Amino acid sequence: MFNGSYLPSDVIFLMKIIDITETPIEKKEEYIREKKFHYSEMISPEYRPDSKYLELFYEALELNIDRVTSHLLSLAVYFSKLQNPVIVSLARAGTPIGVILKRMLQYFYNLDIPHYSISIIKDRGIDEKALSYILDEHPLANLEFIDGWVSKGSIAKELQSSINNFNEKFKVNIKGHLHVLSDISGCAYATVTNDDYLIPSAILNSVISGLVSRSIYTSEMELEGSFHGCKYYKELADIDISKWYVEQIMSRAKEINRLEIPEVQIGGNDILRNKVRSFLDNYAFENDVSNLEMLKPGIGEATRALLRRIPKILIVQNSNCKEIQHILHLCQQRKVAIQFSPELPFKVMAVL
Repeated sequence: MFNGSYLPSDVIFLMKIIDITETPIEKKEEYIREKKFHYSEMISPEYRPDSKYLELFYEALELNIDRVTSHLLSLAVYFSKLQNPVIVSLARAGTPIGVILKRMLQYFYNLDIPHYSISIIKDRGIDEKALSYILDEHPLANLEFIDGWVSKGSIAKELQSSINNFNEKFKVNIKGHLHVLSDISGCAYATVTNDDYLIPSAILNSVISGLVSRSIYTSEMELEGSFHGCKYYKELADIDISKWYVEQIMSRAKEINRLEIPEVQIGGNDILRNKVRSFLDNYAFENDVSNLEMLKPGIGEATRALLRRIPKILIVQNSNCKEIQHILHLCQQRKVAIQFSPELPFKVMAVL
C-alpha cells in the first residue's frame, strides 16, 4: 500500500511495488503475438514524453479543461447522493479521475470518501486480495468503481465477470458498477457522455497517474497471493504533473456554472453497444482480424495502444482534428502507417 506521488489523503494504491526486468516494446509485441506471455507478465520501458508531446498535452488540456471538469463535477453530484460509497478506481487510467472526484466531494460536499486504486487485468480479472482488504476496512460501504473511459467495453465486461465470481466465492453482494467520463460503446453502468473526446489525462502515462505503472501480474505473484504489482517510476519525478493536474481541474471547478453540468447517464446504451459491436465485427471480418482485442477504438484506447504497443495501422476520421494531434505525433515517432476513413464512427482507431 502506498500513495504514489499523490497526497496521502488523495488515494491508497492497493498494489505491490515490484522490481521487474523491462521488456523492450518490440520484444513484448513479439511475445504477445506468439502467445508466449500474457501482456500483464511484462512491462516495457515507460515512455518519457518529449517537449513536443508535452506541448500537445498542454494544448489538449486548454482545449478540453472545461469539458472534463464539468464531467467530473457531474460524477461528484452523482456520488454525493450515494449511500456509503467507497471510490475504487481502476489503475491506472481511473486513478486521476478518482483522485479528483475525491477532492471534489470533499470541497463541494464536505464528504470525506475513501479512495483506493486497484488493479484489474483483462483475462486475469480484478485483484481479489485488494477487494477483500477494502471490504474488511469498510464492511458497510458500497464499492463504486471508476475508470477514465470505455472504448469497446472489455474492462467493463471483465469487471462485471470478476465481481460476479468474487460474490459467489466469498458470499458477498458487490455491484460491479463502472462509472466513467466517456463511454463510446454503451457498456458502462454510468457515464457522462458517449462522445469520443480527448480526456487530457489519457495523453500521459505514469507522470499524470502518481508515477505508477500499469498493472503487472506474474505466475509467481499469483502463487504468493499478493496484491497485483506495479513499478514506481521515481526516475520520472522531474516531469511528474500528477498533483498539478488535479489542482488545475479543481481550480477550474470552482469557476464553472453548476447549471451547465450535464447529468450522468445510467444503465448503459444497448443501441450504441450493438452499433459499435456490429462495426467492429464487420471491420474484423473484412480485414482478416482474428481477435477483436486487436482493435482499439477511440482516442483514449488508441493513445494507450501507441504508448504501450506497436500498432500495424492507425485509422483516423479527420487528420485535422485537434484532439488527435498527440496520436499523430506518436505515429510519426513509431513509424505507424495512417489510414483516413471519414466513415469511422470514432475519431480514431488503432489496429494491432
